[in-house]
Amino acid sequence: MQLKNTSQATRRRFFALSGAGLISLTALGCSGSQSGPTPNPTASPTPNPSATPSPTPTPAPSTTYTFSVLPASGGLSSGEARGGAGAQQVGKSFGSGIMGEHATLWNGATGAVVDLHPAGKTSSRANASSGDKQGGSAVNSVTHAMLWSGSAASALDLHPGAGTFSEILGMGGTQQVGTFNSHAALWQGTAASFVDLDTGNGALSSQAFDTDGVHQVGIVKNSAGKNHATLWSGTAASAVDLHPTALVGTAEAVESFAEGVHGSQQVGALSLRSVGLHAAIWSGSSASVQDIHPTQRGRTNSLIRATNGAQQVGKASNSLGVTDIAVVWSGTAASAINLQALIPASFGTVKQSEAQGISESGDIVGFVDRQDGSTVTRVPVIWKKN
Repeated sequence: MQLKNTSQATRRRFFALSGAGLISLTALGCSGSQSGPTPNPTASPTPNPSATPSPTPTPAPSTTYTFSVLPASGGLSSGEARGGAGAQQVGKSFGSGIMGEHATLWNGATGAVVDLHPAGKTSSRANASSGDKQGGSAVNSVTHAMLWSGSAASALDLHPGAGTFSEILGMGGTQQVGTFNSHAALWQGTAASFVDLDTGNGALSSQAFDTDGVHQVGIVKNSAGKNHATLWSGTAASAVDLHPTALVGTAEAVESFAEGVHGSQQVGALSLRSVGLHAAIWSGSSASVQDIHPTQRGRTNSLIRATNGAQQVGKASNSLGVTDIAVVWSGTAASAINLQALIPASFGTVKQSEAQGISESGDIVGFVDRQDGSTVTRVPVIWKKN
C-alpha cells in the first residue's frame, strides 16, 4: 500500500495510536492523542497530492451531525483538523514532502480557509485555538511556538529564548500550553510570560497538552521512564499526579496520559498491563479515574483527545494506527458513538479516522484517511452537531 508524503514532524500529541460540502447524517442507533503509547513522534500516513473533492449535499431527517470535508490551504492537497473553538477550526494542510505543512484556519460554517503559514518558514501547523487566537509552531532551522490572530502576517513567536524546540499544543481562555526543551510550558500571549511547569524531582521530561484557561494537563515522565497523567494550576508546584495507584478494574495502570481538560474534567488514556490502552476520565485526583473503553465498538484500544466538559472525542482501534475509528463519548463507555460509521458511501473508501478536537457547542474535528487503490489520502473533516 502506498502512503504518499509521510510526515515525520512532531505530532500535536505525544503518541500516535496512531471544499466545505455538507452531508447530513444520523447518529441515532449507530454501532460501530512505552507499555502503551510512545512519547516519541512517529510518522503518520499523509496524503496523495491529488485534489480533495467535497461531498455533495444530501439531506437526511433526524440528523445529529453534519459531516463536511474542510479544504486544504495554500494550494496544498490534504490535511488534518486538530482543534476548534466557536466557529473556527485549526490544523494543517500539506502536500509533497515532510516540509510542506502549512498552519491552516477554517470556518466550517462559511467554508472560508486561511493559510497561516508565516513568510520565511519551511513548515508550520496550528494545534489549538481560543477566542480569536490560534496556536502551534513554525519551523526554520528550529521549531518555535507561534501564536496567530487570524492571518499569516499576525504570527507572533513565543519561543522563550535559549533552546531549540518549543510548540503550543493547547489553548483555553488567554492561556497557551505546550512544550519547551522537553519541559511542560505555559504562556499568556507573549514569550516573556513563559512559565516552566516541569516538576523536577528526577523527572526526565514533561509536556502540557491542554488548558481551559485555569488548569493545565499533560504528562510527566518519571525517573523510571514511565509517563504519568498530570494536572497543573498554573505553576510547577501545583502539579497533581493523576496516575492511578489502585487497580483499574482488575488491571494495573503501567502509564497514564492526560490530553484534555475542561472545568473539573480531565481526559486521556490508561495503559493497562496485559490489557491495552483504554480511554479514561478524571475529576481532579488519581482515585477519581474512570475507564470508559467502548468494548461494544469491537476494538481493543481507545483514547480520548479532547473534552468540552460534556462530551469527549478520540479514537478506538485494534491495531494502533491501522484500524482507528473516530469516537465521541458522553461520559460513559456505553455512550460511545462510532463517528466513522456516519461517513457516507459517497465519500469513498475509508481506511481510518480520528477525532482530535471538540468545541463548546459539540462540533467535532479530525481527519479521515480515504483509500483509492494503493493510495491513501488524509483529509481534514468536521462533524458539525445539529
